[in-house]
Amino acid sequence: SGKKALPDKQMQLLRQVAHVGDFSSLLELCRRRALLRVVVKQPLKGGRTVVSPDYSIKGKRVRYDIYGRVEGNG
Repeated sequence: SGKKALPDKQMQLLRQVAHVGDFSSLLELCRRRALLRVVVKQPLKGGRTVVSPDYSIKGKRVRYDIYGRVEGNG
């Protein structure tokens, strides 16, 4: 069975928004709206973003970059 299930509709929409817009602007908006933090899943060998994460958690194939919340109006 070579078929793969599609991600749920919310995840599909998020991926479309993330690829269309400027990542730095989207990250800033998310950090202002977040209650605690924003977590971004990246390929392990993927490039770093302009904004450095507060910390990262590395697995075998992926890296989770964690950004703290920032004060301000979204």
